Amino acid sequence: MSTPTPDDVRVILADFLNRKLKERGQSPLNHLADDYDLLLAGVLDSLAFVEMITAISEHFDWEVDLEGADPEELMIVGYLCRFVSEQLQRLPNRGQNGDDISGPSSERGQSGGVDLTRGL
Repeated sequence: MSTPTPDDVRVILADFLNRKLKERGQSPLNHLADDYDLLLAGVLDSLAFVEMITAISEHFDWEVDLEGADPEELMIVGYLCRFVSEQLQRLPNRGQNGDDISGPSSERGQSGGVDLTRGL
């Protein structure tokens, strides 16, 4: 498995957002531009933001660390996708091609990831 790119993160983000919108009876998003502001567009509130970060963490079997992030930019799709991708690239247990080389997740004391892309 190679290290996720910002576009890979965007797929997970879009799936999460479209499920949230469907729960509210709203139309899905067809395109998430880099400058799309999730808060200003009314797509996310603070609770949904926490749920989204949790979903991203579960998908990649890694806890998103928001320290060092610009809080005002975290609701902007492009910034968020790049921020998560860059963090994943810097993980110490990743090989040169991005593979997790630390052993099975049970050995690391973490739960397995959840595939949020099913049903796309």
